[in-house]
Amino acid sequence: MLAAFGYCGLSYFESVDSGNDIQYDVTTLNDPISREEIIKAVESAKVRKATGFDEIPAEVLKNPTAVEHLFVIYNGCFEFGKVPKQWTTGIINPIFKTGSDDRKNPLNYRGITLVSVPSKIYCHVLNSRLNEWTEANKTICDEQNGFREREVAKSIYIRYILSSMIERYRNFLILCAS
Repeated sequence: MLAAFGYCGLSYFESVDSGNDIQYDVTTLNDPISREEIIKAVESAKVRKATGFDEIPAEVLKNPTAVEHLFVIYNGCFEFGKVPKQWTTGIINPIFKTGSDDRKNPLNYRGITLVSVPSKIYCHVLNSRLNEWTEANKTICDEQNGFREREVAKSIYIRYILSSMIERYRNFLILCAS
């Protein structure tokens, strides 16, 4: 059965393949991490929040000396593809759900994982770089809105309604914008 599906799937994709593979320049993604990227990520870090195992709060990292240390550490991590072990460990804190009444029932708790702030900032730097690259190179289709800046569920719903109306009333629909 799977072999037949594989053959059908292969023939389908061969029929729709345009033969024009898109080439992207990914060299900028491999550039060393800049101080500006780190400063931007550090500035966006929330202060007065719980820390991970290393107990380094965001406030400590918001000074030029700390940024210089992060610059060296992050570029070392980026170059060698490894991060400190502490960054891969989290502390799970059970938080009682509001509106629940039975504190003895474990289902009335949700787990919040506390991770290292330097790890969060490093992830923020890499995520920002990747998001900027995908937006600049238009590698994500317009319909993909999850985890994208400036995209909300409401806009997805509006697009769906409008496309449904256009399809249904193709010859009769007039749209006006104010």
